[in-house]
Amino acid sequence: MVVSWIFADKGDGLNRVFPQVYQRNQIRASENRIKAPRANALKSFTTTAKPSTTQAGATYKSRIGIPNHLDELFAVKELNLVVLDPVLLKCIINNECVEAMATPIIQIGTFLNNMKLIRMVFDRKLEEKSWSLNVINDNTAVLTMNHWSGFEKKVVLCVLQDDPKKDYYRLAAENSTEVIERAIDKFNTTEVGGFVVPENLQRFQQWWENGRFIECNRTLADNIFKQSKNNTRIITEEHVTHFKIFWNMLMESWYRNCGMIPYTADIDVAVKIAQYNETFAEKHKKMWNYGIHRVLAKKEYGLEMTIRIPGTKKDANADIFYLYPHNSTYEWMSITYSKSSGWKRLKTMTPTVKELCTGDIDGHLFFVPCNYMESISASMGNDWQEPLEHFGYTGNGKLTYSDGSWNETLDDVIMHY
Repeated sequence: MVVSWIFADKGDGLNRVFPQVYQRNQIRASENRIKAPRANALKSFTTTAKPSTTQAGATYKSRIGIPNHLDELFAVKELNLVVLDPVLLKCIINNECVEAMATPIIQIGTFLNNMKLIRMVFDRKLEEKSWSLNVINDNTAVLTMNHWSGFEKKVVLCVLQDDPKKDYYRLAAENSTEVIERAIDKFNTTEVGGFVVPENLQRFQQWWENGRFIECNRTLADNIFKQSKNNTRIITEEHVTHFKIFWNMLMESWYRNCGMIPYTADIDVAVKIAQYNETFAEKHKKMWNYGIHRVLAKKEYGLEMTIRIPGTKKDANADIFYLYPHNSTYEWMSITYSKSSGWKRLKTMTPTVKELCTGDIDGHLFFVPCNYMESISASMGNDWQEPLEHFGYTGNGKLTYSDGSWNETLDDVIMHY
């Protein structure tokens, strides 16, 4: 039954470094901004999908607080640059620039699609201005500014690799400057004080902080595909797109199959109980598609919800299991059987996810735990590499155990909607 794992993390607990963004953007973009709910810690700008060019012809002039070398670089509009580094974003948005001045390396992006174009612009605009360009690979270069007073500053320039079949950008690694390979959801941009920045800073920051990209196991996926008798999927790419709206991580499907497991009609979702949202539950009880079918157990212990997956050939569901703290290294979730089975329970232990990375399913980007193998092994057991159309909860290395039962006099352990 349980053949894949989804972890939901809305990012509500992420550290946010732009607390003053509302006030500054209200002045700079008040006519164009969509007014987001007050509950949001950040508000987004509203522009088109590509960088604004309203200041493309402007003469370079240093702005107070902005590091001079970055100000000079972004004045070259032909480079089609966008701010990525949170340190520089904090400087531009909040005018908190000491860290940006002191940081030896800043990472920025470009919408130009190859280093040949970047080299041409560099030779024409920057070569005679104390800058040097070192092309690392087709998608990464290091720009170095040699300051007249005797120090240098580096800027890692990453091409935002834009595959039209995917809804995210890839950024290549640069080992000498410890820049990691990332994948981040595609984003709109706006211009603030001559700098092109992501439009929705809260969303961008969530993807950036958890953006280290992990490839699925393509060799294993190809072998499983060849072994499978039926590769017609029950849960389609369209359903995956809808899942992304609500949840942010797929597990075994991503790593082992590099896509959805064809025969699965059941997707498991794991959400930390601290992130329980009453509004989400009430909203989905009323939805005709992706609506809540049933609620099991209680918020105090072992809560689970089942959401319908519409348009599938056979009844398919997404089961949302809430994770409860156990200790510093493990969390647990509960499985409840029907009243006819005596309200019996199982408890599954899962390694605590302390850091998120990203993975691809069907061209969509999802959060995956950086310690993904620990989570897969705990849920799927020792034979996780084998395609299993009939799944058992316990045995063979799975961390699932008996957990007693609910009081037999209860009638509301399972509520249907």
